[in-house]
Amino acid sequence: MRIQMTPSQRLAATLIVLAVVSRLLPHPWNVSPMAGIALFGMVAFGNRMAAIGVAVSAWFMSDLLVNVLIQPSFVEGLSYFWGGTALGVYLGLAWMLWMGSTLAGSQATGIRIMGFSLASSIGFYVITNTLVWASSGFYPMNLAGWGLALTAGIPFYQAGDVSSSFFLNQVVGDLLYTGALFGAYSAARRWVPYFA
Repeated sequence: MRIQMTPSQRLAATLIVLAVVSRLLPHPWNVSPMAGIALFGMVAFGNRMAAIGVAVSAWFMSDLLVNVLIQPSFVEGLSYFWGGTALGVYLGLAWMLWMGSTLAGSQATGIRIMGFSLASSIGFYVITNTLVWASSGFYPMNLAGWGLALTAGIPFYQAGDVSSSFFLNQVVGDLLYTGALFGAYSAARRWVPYFA
């Protein structure tokens, strides 16, 4: 079965592939194209099921490459994919897809795109750290324990070393990738008649 794509959908798919490939290059911890892929894909494809299929495939393939081949010391074989960490990440990514779907249903202005990117970052952070709280046994199972888990997810920040904050890195990465994907897509559609 052959999948029919418009030129603008091919452009969107190409940009997403490039974003996924960038995940395989050296980069600061927690700087990832995943939120950008979710937001951009849901808006650019015009077909939510196609966007979800592309985004989930991109996430899965890049997770496979990163967690099994590039950083195998962090996981044993394919155990990453059925551990609590992966569940939190994929629930967080589902949140990002929902944010992208919501954005696709409105006018995607630059301010709205950046606002949805920030909302994606915050939601992902809360979801993943809530799952750590609920499943790790490290924190008391009460509101104070949940607050501790959320607070513990921020750190690693050291004065003078901005790149050490996981949450700050995520916000910056989400904003950069989201801006780059939407910006490149918009520029190509404006300046290259084939993609219009």
